[in-house]
Amino acid sequence: MGCSRNFPRVGLSDAYYADFWLAVFAEYLATFFFMFAVSGSSLRWEGAPTIFQQALVAGFVTASMIQALRSVSLPLVHANPVVSLAAFMNGDAGFIQMICSVLAQFFGAITGTGVVMAISPQHARGKLGATIPAKEVSGFQSFGMELVLTLLLVLTMLASIDANKHAARRDYGTAAAMGVVVTGCYLIALPLTGCGLNPARSLAPAIFTNSWEHHWVYWVGPILGSLLATFLHCLLFRRREYNRQSPTPQDENEYDDVLSS
Repeated sequence: MGCSRNFPRVGLSDAYYADFWLAVFAEYLATFFFMFAVSGSSLRWEGAPTIFQQALVAGFVTASMIQALRSVSLPLVHANPVVSLAAFMNGDAGFIQMICSVLAQFFGAITGTGVVMAISPQHARGKLGATIPAKEVSGFQSFGMELVLTLLLVLTMLASIDANKHAARRDYGTAAAMGVVVTGCYLIALPLTGCGLNPARSLAPAIFTNSWEHHWVYWVGPILGSLLATFLHCLLFRRREYNRQSPTPQDENEYDDVLSS
């Protein structure tokens, strides 16, 4: 794994295998449960969850889904179109897999939010967790916040599943790392932008509540943040690989000794 060895590919032949479709279904499940939790934690009950509690919900569900589905969706379930985009750009997923995963994620987000709307009383629904900038926050400021935090999110994901890490450590460490970074991002952005970082997460409640104010922010910001994170990871990974593979003076001396013997 890593941009120095893998490159974006079509991956049409991947669709011939059952594991491919199991991974796509895992994307649906993960996004469904994520949006069910996010929309559910935003309901306007008496004593509704605080920002801190909502952030914990998002982080815990993210970590739980990655851990629960790690054997089905390798190296990890995305539940986010811009994470799938980064996986494709980094050579970890084919184009066909990315497209199918993204479609499953949008369907999962819409059905997850729809179930919350269907089983909750009308007076408690509110905006179902719609991502809308706060009154004092401009669209450009929201765009900057979404871009930077998506950069952090995707960079953490790419670093966490680095193929050079021990497999067992990657299984448990990735879930923990992603849960922590999602919680942190929600704590920062929830009171300012509603914390999108995920076009599927923003689209689903917008559809049900007709909340389209500055909606472009929650697409352009995360997409650009994901692309920038992939570029930075490639840059750092390639430099590290070059340093690791470059021969040391001792290696060169040993090579000269072999030639002279």
